[in-house]
Amino acid sequence: MESTQAQAAEGKATVAVLACVLTKLIEANTASGHDHLDPACITKFHALMPPEISVADYLERIRRYASCSNECFVLSLVYIDRLILHNNFALTSYNVHRVVITSVLLAAKFFDDCYYNNAYYSRIGGIPVRELNTLEAEFLFGINFGLNVTPPEFYKYRSQLANHAASGLCKCAEVAATLLGGGFPSGRPPVFDPVTGLPLQQPPPPPQLVASQALPRQPVLCAPDQQVCAATHVVGGQACCLAYKHCTCASCSQRAALDGSVVDPWQRGFK
Repeated sequence: MESTQAQAAEGKATVAVLACVLTKLIEANTASGHDHLDPACITKFHALMPPEISVADYLERIRRYASCSNECFVLSLVYIDRLILHNNFALTSYNVHRVVITSVLLAAKFFDDCYYNNAYYSRIGGIPVRELNTLEAEFLFGINFGLNVTPPEFYKYRSQLANHAASGLCKCAEVAATLLGGGFPSGRPPVFDPVTGLPLQQPPPPPQLVASQALPRQPVLCAPDQQVCAATHVVGGQACCLAYKHCTCASCSQRAALDGSVVDPWQRGFK
């Protein structure tokens, strides 16, 4: 459950962007009139009054005291999205806090090797443990116990969070760099096979050679008894095939003259 400073920074950034996404969704539901308290729309996740604590502060409180992995907050977003799609569920200021604490609890139980029990999470979320147990069962049935998330789906949601932060449309843009770079080699998510779901091994990029690295700066002489110039040197695991053009011996000069190259290295732009 311990995390490094980099992991803590990434977790804080993930929570900030997730809170921003959920807040935007609540505002959209409010604008479209889906936040009304119609008796037919009230679920076990609804409170009588919206909690005074904001979604951002609530998620930060969960991150600080639950000590769950950063991946749990991405999984939480996946589970909330599934709950919305499977049940035509409208996220509002009345139910978002209970939905969030329950989704993070399920993500920690499913993904993390070590996690706290429901009694501890009830203290974090300010919900009675019996009510949290009921919400957990309600959430599981709402998503048809679909807790498994494939790697492509996980990185899809994580990339969407990073893109939201990078859009610069809200305050969470301040943590865009942390979220974009964290967990991705070279800042890019891995690519997965669409059939097997396994990560594809991408070939390493070819080495970029600089002229000063590929060619010697001083004129050199090769061994007279060798046909191949001994001045060739290894660059990026392969011998440089242009080294003979910088040798001043007779054989290399003749070879350079045949292909029209210049023998003198100082005439090739070297200072």
